[in-house]
Amino acid sequence: MKRLLMFGGFVAFCLSLVGCGGDTNERLITDTIARMGLAATEVGNIKARVDDAIVKAKEGKVLDLADAIEATVKLKETGKDLQKLKQRIEELRSQVTKEDQKIFAENQKTKLNAAFRALLDNREDLRKVLLEAETYNKTEVAKLREKITDAEGPFTSLSRVN
Repeated sequence: MKRLLMFGGFVAFCLSLVGCGGDTNERLITDTIARMGLAATEVGNIKARVDDAIVKAKEGKVLDLADAIEATVKLKETGKDLQKLKQRIEELRSQVTKEDQKIFAENQKTKLNAAFRALLDNREDLRKVLLEAETYNKTEVAKLREKITDAEGPFTSLSRVN
């Protein structure tokens, strides 16, 4: 959760850097919003796979989180894509006026906040389902948590403002 909150810092960072003057600037923030939506979807996919494993465990089978662990790979890839976007934003930082920053931030604030809220909500849902899964096999859940932490790594570096 702390990593995703730090990611919120990156969101604010994006709003302060990207102006509305050119297509490139607008595309960068639009791409950021899209990647955040994708990250929320990937977290939701991990949760869905844990839900499926719980259903099977309730039927008497062993809790198998292999599919959920595999799903963490896509989350990590999305984080790496966001890192590349941050780098491109940094390159354009000096070309954007304060006035353009304010205008574009106001225009995109709602979409950016909604994408970030969806990501946080899905992360909280995943946290809850992991607690339930622990009642069936703490060791398997610990392995998944480790993979989730690894997948969230790229998001952590996004929050570091240079």
